[in-house]
Amino acid sequence: MVWGESLGGLIAQTIAERNPGKIAGSLPTCAPLAGPEQAFSGAMTVMYTWKTLIAPTLRVANYQSYTQALSDLGTVLTTLGGVGAGTISTSAVGYPVAQANLLAGLMAGLPTKSTVYDGQTVNPAYATLGTLAAVVGGYSPASAGANSAAAMLQNVGGAAALGILGRYELEQRARAIASIPATTTANFNDNINVSYTNLLSSEQRGEFGDTLNASTVMPNLLNAMLAKLDASKGDATARFGANAAAVAAVRALPAAKGVYSVPTLLISTTYDPIVAAGNTSEFYAKLAKSGAKSKLLKIAQYYTVPSPDGYTKFAAGGKSPDAAASAAANTSGVGHCAFFGIAGGTQITNAVTTLNAMVNAKTASALKKAKAIEYATAGVNNDGQYEPDALKRPNAK
Repeated sequence: MVWGESLGGLIAQTIAERNPGKIAGSLPTCAPLAGPEQAFSGAMTVMYTWKTLIAPTLRVANYQSYTQALSDLGTVLTTLGGVGAGTISTSAVGYPVAQANLLAGLMAGLPTKSTVYDGQTVNPAYATLGTLAAVVGGYSPASAGANSAAAMLQNVGGAAALGILGRYELEQRARAIASIPATTTANFNDNINVSYTNLLSSEQRGEFGDTLNASTVMPNLLNAMLAKLDASKGDATARFGANAAAVAAVRALPAAKGVYSVPTLLISTTYDPIVAAGNTSEFYAKLAKSGAKSKLLKIAQYYTVPSPDGYTKFAAGGKSPDAAASAAANTSGVGHCAFFGIAGGTQITNAVTTLNAMVNAKTASALKKAKAIEYATAGVNNDGQYEPDALKRPNAK
């Protein structure tokens, strides 16, 4: 059998597809199965939003050196740190950083739960002291939306390294493969005609509209930010065009295609800030279509979930969450490849047991019994019909 997590999972699945007679089964976990072009399109959404609304000095793409990439990453992390410390609230171009960052993450499909912030828990001071006293006293978060915005600050910080340093490395690889000169862009994500307004779903507007508009900096903030982003639509000088040679080089890299060849078990956290769970569901759909005529289609998908009661914790009288206690209480479903602790370990060991049983199943009833092993595991969503949010596709027609 082959298995691996994150990029290792993509490699494992690629090996399985190319060696069906030699591989008994495949178990890719939290893997970017939609491929690098899709992964970095989300990063482009975040970085272009940041460049437009927060930090106009960002290069975003076509990095000429590792130093340039590090400079962009430093700008992002320093800004996020300033927001967290309360020393930065409004960007150099006049937009509230927390709301602009939340918008960026939502449009890219990043989760609104992080290792510390569960997207729902309010500081208990709002119940004990009252709203006005808690606000004046500086207690946070004040609402579920504010909790989500804080989560997005963490998630964008975590995703920035991939979106910046990973892009630099892949651009350099594309340059080498396609012999792209230093004077020509090696960008492989085109955002010239992207409508950013369309990337924010009606469900996201409904859930986070109040939070995105919660600012005294300017009226109707959400629409103002979207209008600013879309004002440059079609402008090749303001946005980032892709080099066809770089695109071809990236698309030619070894990758899994979703062709059913061996028993395959896919598993992901539901709230992964690096590799969206939609990678798993969309690849599962490809496998199902490819193997539709198989006598016994041996594929399964699983998603780990956090406690419905939340996990953000506060010390007595704490003005903000206790990061260590919150992270310790976050035992399932949140983070990149975060199969940790007792529950997380069982999620993976039971996945291996499940795949082994799937491989050996000779009948439909035996296959159903095999799949039930992982469904019965603590922290695994046992709703067999569950589908995570679809991947955001900026250039979809």
